[in-house]
Amino acid sequence: MKSNRLFKMVYLLMSNDKLSAKELADKLEVSVRSVYRYMENLSEAGIPIYASQGRNGGISLLPQFRMNSALVSEKEQNDILASLQSFASIEQSDQDTLDKLSAVFQKKPISWIEIDPSTWSNSREQKSTLAIIKQAIFQSQMLIFDYLNSKNEQLAREVYPYQVVFKDRAWYLKGYSIEREDWRLFKLTRMHNVTIDTFTSPNTTLVPKQQQFESTTNKVDLILKVDTQLSYRIFEEFSKEDIYPTDDDHYLVTCSISDGEWLDSYLLSFGAHLQVIAPTAVQLRLKQKLQKMLANYQT
Repeated sequence: MKSNRLFKMVYLLMSNDKLSAKELADKLEVSVRSVYRYMENLSEAGIPIYASQGRNGGISLLPQFRMNSALVSEKEQNDILASLQSFASIEQSDQDTLDKLSAVFQKKPISWIEIDPSTWSNSREQKSTLAIIKQAIFQSQMLIFDYLNSKNEQLAREVYPYQVVFKDRAWYLKGYSIEREDWRLFKLTRMHNVTIDTFTSPNTTLVPKQQQFESTTNKVDLILKVDTQLSYRIFEEFSKEDIYPTDDDHYLVTCSISDGEWLDSYLLSFGAHLQVIAPTAVQLRLKQKLQKMLANYQT
């Protein structure tokens, strides 16, 4: 714990020309007496740290003191800081690392992007889940959680985590399922009560092939007719090369997409502005769902 504070004190001073003992004490969450004791420890370790008295006094490092970052090029420094910055909103440890490396590289990161895997309604739980998944992956630990599948069944799952993936407009965990003895994708929003446990790697390589996931995902080829009133959704959610304008204020959209219950809900979210031209199987599914919905409002 003390070594962490000593390092933090160094990078705080590298990021600032001068700080008072009180400012350092507040940032390190220690007493002013401890700050001066840390100064002695750093000085004994060869760090050129000194304190100046007077109105504009404070604690500083000698100007020529720089940690050697010559092994990392200017572009590599920017790439490292940009990568860390994009995930800093997810976990505090990433922000701490970002602060340290910013001091080492003597530059401030540009806040060019923010990645938030959570939904608007469930931000805290999903950020916590992601932090647990990250710990399990980095420390080679097994995940145990309750999972709500597409059949509305909540099952306890044990999984060797491999990677977090953004796929089909949603975040997933890619991992090796103990129950299935195979690789699976688990949607983060359906994972609950996530905990970690140590494990010994199974007698299989924990590096999946992409084909293992492509083969387990059923695809359907769609032809859709969509009202131009929803142009903002069409160009936001489909590839431009799959969109063809018609002469009657509509677009024809052709695409290959993952099939399942989610697809029906997604297509119905367009309301009366979308018509499924093909395939017939999807048309029939939507008709059945609409009939059930209508029955809910019939007296």
